[in-house]
Amino acid sequence: MLELMKGADRAERGDIRVDLMGSIDFLRSQLSCSLCLINIMMLLLCPALADEKKSLDFQIKNLEAMKRQVKGLQSEYERVTNKSESGKNASSGASTIDPMKSEVEQWKLKVDKLIREKCEQQALLEAADKSKAGAEAKVEAMLSQIKGFDKEYDRVLDENKKLQLRLSQVDPNGLGSSTQPINKKDD
Repeated sequence: MLELMKGADRAERGDIRVDLMGSIDFLRSQLSCSLCLINIMMLLLCPALADEKKSLDFQIKNLEAMKRQVKGLQSEYERVTNKSESGKNASSGASTIDPMKSEVEQWKLKVDKLIREKCEQQALLEAADKSKAGAEAKVEAMLSQIKGFDKEYDRVLDENKKLQLRLSQVDPNGLGSSTQPINKKDD
């Protein structure tokens, strides 16, 4: 911000060299501010993505545990129904069939409940996958935008060097060479 104010003050004075240097300083300051804002935005987005990934992992683990429970209940259900069918064929008494029917009905209710819970968990997982994909797309867009800013920064630096060279050719006293050289941003 200080550089922006200095650039504006130099531009008001009207000196050609100062006007040229002021505009370069002004552009450099604007670029620096925009890069700082992007870095802050990335710093705020990274923890949000980490939280989203953590909740997605937790939901996946819950879904896998529920699948194991459902498989166990289904095998138990099949075992009980097979027993009841073989019990019907083997015994003709109603006393052995009635307790089996009630137990089978209880297992059917449990299985139906678990199937509903499984469907709900799968819907939550799909919603989390969609939000994760959206967040990843935003991160990719921001990364490409940062790369664009890096290229723009390098272009401005090259333009600055050309203008300094022109200034040193116009001003042979060496006033244009008093600024420190600026290196390109590392990739």
